[in-house]
Amino acid sequence: MDRPSLNLVIGVNGFISYEFSAINPLQSRTETRVNFPMNDTAYRIETVSYQNTEDRRILEACLTNWLKNPKTLQFTDPRMRFPFRIKNWVNLSYHQHGITTYTIKYHRWIIGHISVKTEMESMSAHLFHLIIDPSHRRQGHAERLLVHVENILQGKGISRITLNTVQKNEPAKSLYLKYGYNESGTTGIGSLKMEKTLF
Repeated sequence: MDRPSLNLVIGVNGFISYEFSAINPLQSRTETRVNFPMNDTAYRIETVSYQNTEDRRILEACLTNWLKNPKTLQFTDPRMRFPFRIKNWVNLSYHQHGITTYTIKYHRWIIGHISVKTEMESMSAHLFHLIIDPSHRRQGHAERLLVHVENILQGKGISRITLNTVQKNEPAKSLYLKYGYNESGTTGIGSLKMEKTLF
């Protein structure tokens, strides 16, 4: 079975250093677009779980809103059919062990999402399902999530990261190339494979 794809459905600015702090309760409401200093500590990155009933309910509300466009859903996971259904999403990608999901939040509202499957035996990880709330795109949040996850993986001793992205998603490919990912082939459904060696 092909792995889920990691795709950027936004344009991004250059990455600047960031700070994140204490965990706040999850909430599903989305705020309107704002401009902010790149070191603004109103932003947090937190872990959530699709196996937790409350987390899943909130993630369903967010993702249903973010994935209203069939193209966005296709870019995020080519195996998914429109309209978005949380049950299919979980069945395809979230029943395996070793998966951690991170959300980026602005004043407690979730505005972005990325997941990672870690394989400690091979000291490798696979990134997937990177998506940003449409009202918060083009503000560098995808880069924040990507760098945050890479730092955590490096701290665990993970030496290799892989991901898949839709061939036509040029902004995604540009982001990954910028951060040192190299093309390594294609999946059975035609997505581009990319990988990065951390050390």
